[in-house]
Amino acid sequence: MTKRFAIILAVLTWPAKASAYTADSTSYCLSGTMADGSQVRWGSVASNWHPLGTRITLNGPAFYGLRRFVVRDRIGYGSELDFWAPNCGQSFSWGRRTVTYKIGWRKRIGRVERVRARIKVIM
Repeated sequence: MTKRFAIILAVLTWPAKASAYTADSTSYCLSGTMADGSQVRWGSVASNWHPLGTRITLNGPAFYGLRRFVVRDRIGYGSELDFWAPNCGQSFSWGRRTVTYKIGWRKRIGRVERVRARIKVIM
């Protein structure tokens, strides 16, 4: 009788400790297609500093209730972050503000991350 062993390992990678960034921000209310090919929508931000798809989390005041954004577009001259809003009134009232943010999204509270190494004996 031959016994075969299979080792299954889960690899856990720890993200680098995120430092806070400070940026001048504005808001835009245009409709259409963003640089990544998707339509404009809530949770979108334009930035020339970060690659498309980068997730950012605002520290401090939220942008109309939102703190989590994905870089989906590029901007012209004059701002480092440009948040999308569905109407121009919200964009005008946001104006130009200095915001602090971190790269990535925090894990949700209550989620337990586990890594297990299991050895199975297959007969």
